[in-house]
Amino acid sequence: RYDVIYENQRGLYFFGIPKFNSKLLFPADPPAWYDGYNFALADIHSYQLPDPSWEWAYDHWCVDMSDDVDEEGWQYSFSFGRPWWHGKSLNITPPSHA
Repeated sequence: RYDVIYENQRGLYFFGIPKFNSKLLFPADPPAWYDGYNFALADIHSYQLPDPSWEWAYDHWCVDMSDDVDEEGWQYSFSFGRPWWHGKSLNITPPSHA
């Protein structure tokens, strides 16, 4: 088994260049870091394993590249709710319901 941690950032365009940062999150947005159980985390480095019997499988964090993500593992959306996530920041389209 494994545990999942998510990082949220909000973006804006500055002279046509996309800039993303967790400091741009609004108060109603999800937290910058949270786990797979929707609990907010202070940061990725202070994360505690969910159970004392668990142990670290790797000496570093791994980015899940198995979903529709960009080359750095990010997904983009106009809204934090699914199903609007997409792997390209400039090519976001709503899902088809056909």
